[in-house]
Amino acid sequence: MTFPHCDIQTGQIYGCKKGSWAYWHEKGHLAFNNREETSRLKLWQSYLISFWMLAITLSIINKFMLIIALPLVLIYLGIEIYEEHWCNKYAKLSSR
Repeated sequence: MTFPHCDIQTGQIYGCKKGSWAYWHEKGHLAFNNREETSRLKLWQSYLISFWMLAITLSIINKFMLIIALPLVLIYLGIEIYEEHWCNKYAKLSSR
């Protein structure tokens, strides 16, 4: 069983039938990654993950760092959810 996915660098889509909703969702990922705003979001995600790992590591010394780590990972996940929502809307509009 293959799950639908796309290769952002090559633009290839795998694991779904061309023209299906899943195909258009994956096309949405390609379109999403070509936006200027996406570049900024991906940059923020890389910062968030780095700070999150630092906060988790420092929580060994100071448990207060866990309070800092939670919002970082929630913001990171929020960006991921936003991307999936954006791609779902793209698929809905394109598969008509």
